[in-house]
Amino acid sequence: MVLVMSVAAVLLAVIGGEIYVRLKSPYGYVTPEILRSRRPLYGAAVFARHVLPRMQHVVRDKNGKELYSINALGYRGVPFSPHKPRGTMRIMIYGGSSVFDHDNPGTTDWPHRVERRLRESGFPAVEVINAGIPGHASSDSVGRLLAEGHLFDPDYVLYYGEWNDIKDFRETDPLLRYRLPAWSEENDPLFTYQNPLDRWLCGVSQLYVRLRERYYTWNFRIGSEGVLPEGSYASTLSETALRQYRLNIQTFVDVARNAGAVPVLVTEARLVSRKNEDADRKRINYEMVLLTHEALYHAFEEEDRILREISNEKHVHLTDSSAVLSGRSEYFLDAVHLTDRGSEALSSIVSTSIASLLNNPAQPAAKVPAIQTKLEPPISQSLSHLSRERH
Repeated sequence: MVLVMSVAAVLLAVIGGEIYVRLKSPYGYVTPEILRSRRPLYGAAVFARHVLPRMQHVVRDKNGKELYSINALGYRGVPFSPHKPRGTMRIMIYGGSSVFDHDNPGTTDWPHRVERRLRESGFPAVEVINAGIPGHASSDSVGRLLAEGHLFDPDYVLYYGEWNDIKDFRETDPLLRYRLPAWSEENDPLFTYQNPLDRWLCGVSQLYVRLRERYYTWNFRIGSEGVLPEGSYASTLSETALRQYRLNIQTFVDVARNAGAVPVLVTEARLVSRKNEDADRKRINYEMVLLTHEALYHAFEEEDRILREISNEKHVHLTDSSAVLSGRSEYFLDAVHLTDRGSEALSSIVSTSIASLLNNPAQPAAKVPAIQTKLEPPISQSLSHLSRERH
């Protein structure tokens, strides 16, 4: 009798849990296949940790509404020709998820806003390609520009990214020794059925799907931006990692120039500042970098310093978006990902910077306005520190 009552209680709990999940879950009915459709597809690559495969596909939200599309060449946005049309001014923007800008749907990602702003400013032949891929650091962008991007004959190549490199700033081993192995969809159990029973259970029980997701998230230590690093929080940065970041940026500049493009460096705007209140600190994903707040702030400052030094040494235009936007809560969802206002603000700064280059393509030393200390949308003349590009 006791056994029967125990089994009945368990069954009632399971049924109750199933009903609750189906009625209350904000994600609706999901399976691993549906969850996979809510993010870009990824594939293994040689010169980067992964790529978006050359397959047109659409990423949708829980209601089936299109969030954004990936074109047949493996880049976010509308299709473009691999062979640049005559008369087109092609601009490619490299970086990680802060360039991909997945929180702004359709073509409201900031690289495509840059394109619209430039066309409205008198440059109708400009074409901007969003070459950002979530998770990518500077080394990945170097590899992708070297192994594919140059074939698209870009006229200008921008690099915007610091956060993903900071994830490695505790590493004392060389990059060659700690970079993750080639990635594939089959390595991710959250989106891949493990066996026929797993597939069947996912189809009949939403409670099972939720418990399954929580188990794999816990077992593989999966955070909002991938696998969480192990170890304790650090308050100092690795000199080896800083040297690697410097070399990556120098190499990106050199590869761009060797490909016949003009490189442009852009500091990454971020929520992180010395004056962050508790509400802002709760939005910063410290567990992905395992750095104290002061060390994280210092890491961004060190990267900014490296970008400025390379800008001076190699005479590269530098757009200092961080000096205008960083620390302003209304522009950020978390440490570096942008709200709609943030995406609009960044697109204004970058497009004004590029417009200056397009208007003065042969000037060896362009003089530009000082950074505005007050920024309210719509932004007019928000131009950052630019150095020079010599031809």
